[in-house]
Amino acid sequence: MHIGSKGYYVHKLKEHNIRIIDGKRLESLKTHQLANLYDKYVKNKA
Repeated sequence: MHIGSKGYYVHKLKEHNIRIIDGKRLESLKTHQLANLYDKYVKNKA
């Protein structure tokens, strides 16, 4: 898994118990959407 890949963001968000956003599973979102969610929920909380 490469840092910055879709799988990386899905894995990191799931580590923080974020699995569904706006009724959509993380796996169905695009990479740039996951990156924004990662910045919002994970990176800024640390």
